[in-house]
Amino acid sequence: MTTPTRTEHVARIGLLMIAVAGLLGWLASHTDIFFADGLRYIDQARAIAAGRWIDGVVRAIDHPIYPLAIVAAHGFVGGDDPVHWQTAAQLASILAGIFLVIPLY
Repeated sequence: MTTPTRTEHVARIGLLMIAVAGLLGWLASHTDIFFADGLRYIDQARAIAAGRWIDGVVRAIDHPIYPLAIVAAHGFVGGDDPVHWQTAAQLASILAGIFLVIPLY
């Protein structure tokens, strides 16, 4: 049995990322929110986006990296109603899941 080449590893990672994107995309289209903490993260992200860094980062219960990712995704999604924030949170979660393939591989 031969050792896979770098190109084969990259191809495997790419295929896994496509599969994960499909599964997480399906999950996002069939659920309102991925997990119960999601509303708290969205609220934290809205505080950060509004410029209330003390409330959104320093005094927050949770680590701020996911709310910061939601703020970044919200820049692509736009809008300011709850549905747009929820979509941004799901997009951030999907992207995190896709990129998680790399260290798990």
